[in-house]
Amino acid sequence: MVAGAVIILPIVGVVFLVDWAYSTVLGLLGGNVLEISRYAVLNNLATITASLILSFVSLGVLGFISRSYIGNSLENLVDRQFKKIPLLGRIYDTLKHASGELVKEGRFKQPVKVNTGNVRRPAYRTGNQTDDGKQVLFMPKSPNLTSGFVIEADPEDIEEAEEPPEEMIEKILTGGLDKTVK
Repeated sequence: MVAGAVIILPIVGVVFLVDWAYSTVLGLLGGNVLEISRYAVLNNLATITASLILSFVSLGVLGFISRSYIGNSLENLVDRQFKKIPLLGRIYDTLKHASGELVKEGRFKQPVKVNTGNVRRPAYRTGNQTDDGKQVLFMPKSPNLTSGFVIEADPEDIEEAEEPPEEMIEKILTGGLDKTVK
């Protein structure tokens, strides 16, 4: 259920944001679409474009605020309020942790590739080691970074990844279909 929510929530969030921006643009114009031509299709396209611009500006402002003291205070307030709700609070906490905390806290800062025969698989160091000297790694599944496998690998089967952590994450999220794959 949580994995499904992690996949659908960003989509719902984007749809909600664009719908909000579209409604806001229409509200500011008094319910009329931007009239740049006599064709309704072009007028609607102009309104949608203005809505997308408003969405991007809103995301930028929200991102800027979230990095400030006020943003951190608001985030903590929202977190506390959600934790008071029995089931929804637990789901919120799990989704929040899964969707951003892994990268933010530096847990995915050491990308490696594990040699398994003729295949190299992306993984991340956890910083832990077993009693018999094997490295403990997390190998995320594509396209959902929140699920995957904890594996123990011999150090000689591990090689440092040539790409930075962000590119490795993007590669996993896109199933290898991003521009970073060479």
